[in-house]
Amino acid sequence: TGPSLMGQKVAFPFQTIEGQQQQQQQSLLSSSSSCCRIVLASTTTNGEKTTIANGVTSPENNNNNNNDISTNIRLNVNEKARTVTSICTSGTLCTISYSEGIEGSPFGSHVDYVLDDEGNPVLLMNEMSMHTMNIVKASQREKENDDASPMLVTLFAQLGGDIVSSQDVSRCSVTGTIEKLDDDAPDMDTIRMRYSITHAYADQVMDSPKFAFYRLLPTKIYFVGGFGVLAKWVPVQDYKDAAPDILANEAADICAKLNGPTHKEDLVLAARHLL
Repeated sequence: TGPSLMGQKVAFPFQTIEGQQQQQQQSLLSSSSSCCRIVLASTTTNGEKTTIANGVTSPENNNNNNNDISTNIRLNVNEKARTVTSICTSGTLCTISYSEGIEGSPFGSHVDYVLDDEGNPVLLMNEMSMHTMNIVKASQREKENDDASPMLVTLFAQLGGDIVSSQDVSRCSVTGTIEKLDDDAPDMDTIRMRYSITHAYADQVMDSPKFAFYRLLPTKIYFVGGFGVLAKWVPVQDYKDAAPDILANEAADICAKLNGPTHKEDLVLAARHLL
């Protein structure tokens, strides 16, 4: 019935129109965000096959083997990483501590964020937060020492999961430099709107002088697909160019519905055609 993650698979049967050399398969193969691209339609007309995936139409060579079908519907690792950071709205920000007694050690803080148009995480941070003070202190030391390397921070984001299977979910670590945004940044209006929509409290604090937006500019991105599966460094530009799974948030509910008892006959018919 097609590729899947966590054992959930769904597919609709073939539909043939009499009198026409046309065969259309409408399928939905997704069970988890970052697993599969949604294939809206795959149509064959007079020997030429066209696949519509995530709203993008692409012709295919008729000589392709069955493995090409998996290529068309599965998210690549760049898209998986972008999907994780897009779905998650919070994560753990790791900075270098400047506090007495633990100076130089990693310091992790829970933070909220949104993504800008290029997939860069943008955080709204209080000047009194420990991670903000670590960032400011590092910036000051960089200015005092011309030979100092820019401070790197890491944002760790992980898809939601229950306690038992928490290691089975996808996660992504975005490491890079972080900079404070000016109020007249070109995309400031867009960022403010996204933050307000995503985080209900933002409207109450984003105009406070104690809060400011910071943008994380990735230099390295690491994606882990789950326990014992794909783990890979993702090129930053490939990550920025990738599109997230458009139905990632709804995939689990869709699979649960289609795999339910009311669609038993459809699933059986689909299995007969595809297996």
